[in-house]
Amino acid sequence: MVKRPHYRAGYTLKLITPFLKAFAVTNQQIEAYSSNNILLIRGAKEMLQRVQEIMPAFIVSTSYEQYLAALCSLTGFPSENVDCTKLDLDKYPLSSVRERPFNSSKRRSPLYL
Repeated sequence: MVKRPHYRAGYTLKLITPFLKAFAVTNQQIEAYSSNNILLIRGAKEMLQRVQEIMPAFIVSTSYEQYLAALCSLTGFPSENVDCTKLDLDKYPLSSVRERPFNSSKRRSPLYL
């Protein structure tokens, strides 16, 4: 495995955020997308529930909080036992000149804004 100097877990998410904002993606859209696209390995949901029965369980992840909210909703895992990357796209408005509504039917590279 090659490790880049000065790289820390979660840096990639910082690179994605401006593109999400440029395409007018909202917090609710990220959570809806996450809810519809969660893939769990067989038995993961049951294992999370079983572990919680026998000891305190926690999830520490660099994933965005909207994904973890969807995961907690699906698995019944307590959201107060999750630490993840906070992201509030709705908090920071962009001018309408810079922002484009996201249309998944028109797949364009974000580099061609």
